Amino acid sequence: MPAPIGLAATLDPGAAFRHGGVIGTEARFKGNDVIYAPTVNIMRTPLAGRAFEGYGEDPFLAARMAVGWLRGVQDQEKGLPVAYPYGHGLSYTKFAYRDLVVTRAAQGVGATVEATVVNTGDRRGAAVPQLYVQAPSPGAGVEQPPRQLKGFTKVRLRPGESRRVSFRLGRRAFAHWDTAADGWRVHPGCYGVLLGSSSRDIRLRARVPVRCG
Repeated sequence: MPAPIGLAATLDPGAAFRHGGVIGTEARFKGNDVIYAPTVNIMRTPLAGRAFEGYGEDPFLAARMAVGWLRGVQDQEKGLPVAYPYGHGLSYTKFAYRDLVVTRAAQGVGATVEATVVNTGDRRGAAVPQLYVQAPSPGAGVEQPPRQLKGFTKVRLRPGESRRVSFRLGRRAFAHWDTAADGWRVHPGCYGVLLGSSSRDIRLRARVPVRCG
């Protein structure tokens, strides 16, 4: 396997993707749950003589190569946890999410999502429920993110208090950019609707069939 600095010399994120795929495959077959992430030398330091472990001193190139490598690992169903995922927040109390209801629009593409947020702790606090959508791949070679943020709101609750929150999803929430058509397009399929306190802390899930092309 090439050293990261040698891999960066190819200027090819695709090579980094394949490199990460090999690492992810080995980890999957060995049952390893922890993988060291690649070294990204953003500060452009010599790293005590270990600069070969990074992708070089060019931050743009390093970022491109690191993203390719990480995607290669994740492609093998090996997630790379982060300390503070998107939407992460701290509170002095705890919240529960209950009773998810998804109602499809009577006409066209769209849906209304409702759920109940309950303060289950013993302190007053604020919750920020976040709504994400998981879109199916519209075709070979078209990547979709694991989940896309489509809405959020903030509710302040006393201990034991609950409140119903509601989100409206329009056609655009289910659309992807079609480069060939040079416009937004909705691909028919089954879309996931996820509600949680961050991108990694999903509390409620549902699925919405979309038949409009």
